[in-house]
Amino acid sequence: MKPAMSARAIQRHWFLACLVGALAAAMTWSDGLAPLLRWTTLRHGLVFTVMFLAGWTLPLAAVRRAIGRPAASLWAIAINTLLVPVIAMGVGWSLAPDWLSGLMVAAWMPCTLASAAVWTRRAGGDDSIALITTVVTNAMCVVVTPLGLAASGWFLWTVSARHPIGAAIVGSGGTDSAPGFEATIDPMDQFTKLLLLVLLPLTLSQLCRVGLFGRFSTSSWADRHKSSVSSLAQIGILCMVFLGGIASGQLINRTGIFDVARVVLTASSIHGIALIIGVLVAIKTGCRRESQIAVGFAGSQKTLMVGLQIAMDAGVSVIPMIAYHISQLMIDTIVADRWLQKK
Repeated sequence: MKPAMSARAIQRHWFLACLVGALAAAMTWSDGLAPLLRWTTLRHGLVFTVMFLAGWTLPLAAVRRAIGRPAASLWAIAINTLLVPVIAMGVGWSLAPDWLSGLMVAAWMPCTLASAAVWTRRAGGDDSIALITTVVTNAMCVVVTPLGLAASGWFLWTVSARHPIGAAIVGSGGTDSAPGFEATIDPMDQFTKLLLLVLLPLTLSQLCRVGLFGRFSTSSWADRHKSSVSSLAQIGILCMVFLGGIASGQLINRTGIFDVARVVLTASSIHGIALIIGVLVAIKTGCRRESQIAVGFAGSQKTLMVGLQIAMDAGVSVIPMIAYHISQLMIDTIVADRWLQKK
């Protein structure tokens, strides 16, 4: 491999390689690293910082342009907010309780702050649609995520055999909960945390871009150093993945690699189905090719950072959230390159 090609490959795939490495290391030494999980201030600080950094490079001017063509954005928002949880409930029904609980947490997460726009742009799509989907779903998640988890919990508690995520919502817990599960999914508690850890840093980041009374704006600096700021945000995500790997290490030791493989396959299937449906809906409704790409990516992608925080707060496995994130990176890289070749 030529040096230039090697450098480009490292630049493109370093995050994915570090993600797998951090997860593997955390799971291998999960017993010794377990005390880190009790340091909730560290976890909350990481989420707040990453959300701020991601929002700091988010140009709302592009979002305003997309408002003039709302149809595609509305489809992406609907798929991301409503359809993905329905798909997850159907596809993941046969999973063990703790895995399905973690999968439902992943399904109710908002669109990812960075990769939806990046992959849309990479494939030659309209990234303004991805941006508006990101902003709207992240703003809505302070209400949608707690209510969605509550609705899922009641459904699973009523229809299935006393599922732990349902037990957590109705306050039963007890002997029916999976090993290590803490009945802590409180909708109001999650609303407060999402308000402080998602909406607040996003708002502050945009205030920093605008500046105080139009002065001291940092938007130009943030845009010039977008790559560095994004790299810092990704390092924060890796730290969160490391903590999530510690939380899931003991669970994997109890269940085995076969169950993990099922979770990865299930998460990949959910993302792939949502991606295909998004593209087909955009085609059927007469959206342009650029919009079809954006609806597919933005409608199916989920943010890792908030998902890990909610999963660890709830005491469910973070493996489904990480599996979903890794699968969307891999699948969408292949799909984006194929789209770009056909342009």
